[in-house]
Amino acid sequence: MARGLFTLIAALALLVGACDKPKPAWQYPTPSPATRPAAVPSPDVLTLATEADVAAAAKAASDPAISKAVADYLGPGAPRWQIFAARDVGECVLLWVGFPKVADGGIDLVYSKLDRRVKWQFRGAERG
Repeated sequence: MARGLFTLIAALALLVGACDKPKPAWQYPTPSPATRPAAVPSPDVLTLATEADVAAAAKAASDPAISKAVADYLGPGAPRWQIFAARDVGECVLLWVGFPKVADGGIDLVYSKLDRRVKWQFRGAERG
């Protein structure tokens, strides 16, 4: 009897321990305070994508370094994202990233070719 009770308690403890803990809701990343190159627009200046930027999106999206950098910057739990436009500005690439399943959702990121990571944000569209 004691052995059966012990087995039941152990099984319940394993079951409770295996339950997923609630994950915090994803939040937009905080922009870096690092000094921006002169070619990168200020975060308070609206920089709309052009037709050429939209046409360049496929090339940027197919670059594994850019895709990894965006995924790393957004972090785990980020909504599904897609690069809608991209503009090469010397040592950086401006990325207009949208969240297709989020109404008015998106984020505008600056990928540093030198550092191979997203370092800043810019204002590429009005949201919200």
